[in-house]
Amino acid sequence: MPPASISCSRDKLTMFTGTITSYQRTKDAIRLAMTTDWDSKEQFTIQAPFKMLLKREPFKDDYWKQVETSVGKLKAGTRVTVWSCSDGGQPVLDWAPIEEK
Repeated sequence: MPPASISCSRDKLTMFTGTITSYQRTKDAIRLAMTTDWDSKEQFTIQAPFKMLLKREPFKDDYWKQVETSVGKLKAGTRVTVWSCSDGGQPVLDWAPIEEK
């Protein structure tokens, strides 16, 4: 089930879930490549302002420490779901960081 923040209808919605293989974040854009759980290779460039969630909850600035070791440096094993509407809207990133013990 898509998060409530997704504004398009389900027939125009695609989700990609998997492990990030390449990542770069600047103040203007997030660029990432991923291998999905279905073994497809996907690439995304998301322009600021970013639409993001952390485990389906609205993303707050202090959540970056759960996703990155430092600015633009992703924690190993971090997963993401990219929710993409075919109507041309900005994709939504739903981060799923590795649980620290």
